[in-house]
Amino acid sequence: MPRIQTLISDALDVVFNQHGEREKRFPFLVNTHMQIDYSVCIMVARLDDVFDVLQGDIDALSAKPLRTLPVDYYLDSQNLIIEIDELQHFTPMRHASLSCYASSPHIGFNMDEYKELSQELGEPALFRGAFGYRKPTHEFNFPNGRCSQRAYFDAMKDVLPVVNGIRPTIRIPVPALRCNIFNHDELVLELKERLATFI
Repeated sequence: MPRIQTLISDALDVVFNQHGEREKRFPFLVNTHMQIDYSVCIMVARLDDVFDVLQGDIDALSAKPLRTLPVDYYLDSQNLIIEIDELQHFTPMRHASLSCYASSPHIGFNMDEYKELSQELGEPALFRGAFGYRKPTHEFNFPNGRCSQRAYFDAMKDVLPVVNGIRPTIRIPVPALRCNIFNHDELVLELKERLATFI
């Protein structure tokens, strides 16, 4: 059975009538906020506030090797990143990180919907997938540390594209889709409806 991310990416190709790039990396989209100019980031969220609310270890973060983060879907003609968020993205940690966001036109998803989903789905989201989805990480060295890291990386993907000249990152909340995801035509129609709000 195809991965949900693949099904949605293929449907997005139909919506835009062109092929979007999967797993694209940008030199500015990295795994640490340590070198970022906060005067521009404030338009979306202060990443140091996000990192603090997630109880990250700044010394451990400083010691990590720098690497770029892939985005799910990028359409060059639209200068647009789309992230496809399955259940594991709707944790209590994501809900906490969203509290640091400004009320801003530079956000490409429904903030109220994401907060509600993170509250409703928080517990099952914590137990989604294998242990690797929840294990401690260097900068979040505690149980469910990977969940905190995922919320941190999601914030990076919301903030850094905007301040580097890319349109606000659009997010597709998979648990909120009403259609049968495995029905291609239904999926295309619902994605068109969702995207119309932000494009």
